[in-house]
Amino acid sequence: MPTEPKSALTPRQQRFVEEYVKCPNGAAAARAAGYSEATAKVIAYELLRRDDIRRAVREHEEVDERMRGEERRYVLNSLRELTELSRKPVALLDRRGKKIGQKPADGATAVAALKLLGQNAGLFREGFDVRVQGAVEETLEQARPLMSPVAYAELLRAIAKVTGVADVAAAPAAGDPSGAVH
Repeated sequence: MPTEPKSALTPRQQRFVEEYVKCPNGAAAARAAGYSEATAKVIAYELLRRDDIRRAVREHEEVDERMRGEERRYVLNSLRELTELSRKPVALLDRRGKKIGQKPADGATAVAALKLLGQNAGLFREGFDVRVQGAVEETLEQARPLMSPVAYAELLRAIAKVTGVADVAAAPAAGDPSGAVH
C-alpha cells in the first residue's frame, strides 16, 4: 500500500528521482543520489512506493520525453544535412580562394547517414545490416578521447534512441549489480 504523500522532496530525494528517470534502476539511482550501498535497495523500494516520488518521476519522464523528441528531431535533421553534404563533391581552394581541385563526394558517410535514417523510418527488416567502414565509426572513435565517458555514453544513447539499435550503448560490466532493474 502506498504511503502518505509528503509535501516536498528533499534534495536527496529529488536527486533520486532525476537518477531514476535516467536509468530506471532503483538501487543504482539511490546510490547515485547519495544513499549508502548497504541501504540503497531498501531505500529505493521505499521511495518508489511513495505517491509524491512516483508523481515526481512521471513529471520528469514527461519533460524527458519532450526533450528526447527535440533531440530526435535535431539528430534526424543533422543526418539529413550530413547526407546531402556528403553526396556532393567539395571544391578545394588555395589561400586566395582560387579553385585548385575537388574533393570527391564521401559515399561512406552518405551511406551511413542514410542507413540511420532508414532504420529510424523502419525501412529495413530485422537483421538487415549495412557495414560502412570508415567515416562514421572513425569519427566516433576519434571523438571518444576528446569527450568525458559520460558525454560519450550520452552520444551513443542518443544514436541508439534515434536508430533503434539497442547495442549501440555500452552495456554494464559483467557482474555489475547496477545493471539489474529493481
